[in-house]
Amino acid sequence: MGARAEFKCPGCGYSAMVSGGEDGGMEVSTTTISCVECQELYDVVSGRIVFADTADATLNPETIRCHKDAEHQIREWQANGPCPRCQTQMNRGEDYVLWD
Repeated sequence: MGARAEFKCPGCGYSAMVSGGEDGGMEVSTTTISCVECQELYDVVSGRIVFADTADATLNPETIRCHKDAEHQIREWQANGPCPRCQTQMNRGEDYVLWD
């Protein structure tokens, strides 16, 4: 089961509900990215779990890229990293959701 939290920028007020790094659920793994062109944080699929049978699963990796435009420059982002808009360190808020 994965989790997302709200990260807020004290500098410019930007906020995003993201995992804050690598995460995973029942069928996918995700990672959080910062898109330079969009100036947004996104969780994107980094792999899909494929079940050959109930006892055997493999992870098929996927190319990590901006979901709005594959040509955009991205950076992997970790919790409390820099804001994609003003580069101020973001803070984890109290709001969160669990996903599967």
